[in-house]
Amino acid sequence: MTRTIQIAPAATANLLPGATITAHIWVPADAGGTTPATKTWVQMFMQSNSWANWDQSATVKATANGWTTLTLTVPAASKILPGGINKLGLQIGVSNGDTFAGGDIFIDSITVCGGTMTCTGTSTGSFDFETATGGWAASGTNADTVVALATDQHYGTTGTGSLKSAMTATPVATATAWTSRAIQLSNPQVYCGQTITYHIYADNVTNLDVQPYASINGWAYSAGTSVTLVANTWIDVTYQVPATVGFLGIQAIGLNIQNKSTTATFTGNVWVDQITW
Repeated sequence: MTRTIQIAPAATANLLPGATITAHIWVPADAGGTTPATKTWVQMFMQSNSWANWDQSATVKATANGWTTLTLTVPAASKILPGGINKLGLQIGVSNGDTFAGGDIFIDSITVCGGTMTCTGTSTGSFDFETATGGWAASGTNADTVVALATDQHYGTTGTGSLKSAMTATPVATATAWTSRAIQLSNPQVYCGQTITYHIYADNVTNLDVQPYASINGWAYSAGTSVTLVANTWIDVTYQVPATVGFLGIQAIGLNIQNKSTTATFTGNVWVDQITW
C-alpha cells in the first residue's frame, strides 16, 4: 500500500539540474501496523519531461515517532527537458503483507541546494495535416472559430491537406489589445534555440496578423514577431524558441491569429500547413 503527497513546482522553486533536494518527514509509531513502523518506508520522487520520466530516491525505513531525512538529485537537463519538471512528491508505504494503520504524518524543511540550468537537446518535428492534426488544436473555446483538417488549400506540391481556422465575426480589438484566436500544440518535443517554421495562407486579411509563441517555464508567454498576412498567398512565419528555458520546460507552441481592427469584426479562413523544426 502506498500513499502520495505531491505538488506541481513553481518557477521560483529553483529545481535546477544537479541540485540536491532534501526533505524531512515525521511518521507516527503506529503507521506500520502490528509491528510499529518496522515495515513503513518513505521515498521522494519526481516526474519530468511531460510525465515521461520517473526519478526516485532510495526507499528509506521510517523512524517511528521521529524525523526521517530524504534526498533526491534533480536529473540532468537533457533528461528533464523539453517537458520540464511536472511533479515533486513524497511517498509512504508498507510492504510484505503489513498494514497501514494510519496516523498524522508531517513534512517539513524541504530545501534545494546547488544545480545549474542549461538548455540542451535537439529534435525534429513535421506536421503536414494530411490525415491527422498531430495534436494541434484550437486553444480555448470560441464559437466564432472552428479549427479542423481541410483539403481546400495546401502548401507545396505534394499532399492535399492543411489545418483550417474558419473564423466568423471574430470580435473587434479593444483600444489596448487585439482579438486573438490561437492554434496550439501542447507538450511539443522542441528544444531551446530551435526554429519553428509555419506556412500560412488566408483568403481575407483585412487587419489580420499572426504571431508565433511558446509557453515556457510554467506557462510564461514568450511571443515572437507579429506578421501581416498576404491575401491568397502562402507566407513563411518563423519562431525561435528562447535559448534559455527554466526547469519547468516548454509547455506549448502555437500561433495567435490577431484581428487588429477596432471597428470591424473579422470573417475569413486561415490555413496552416507544413509546420517543421
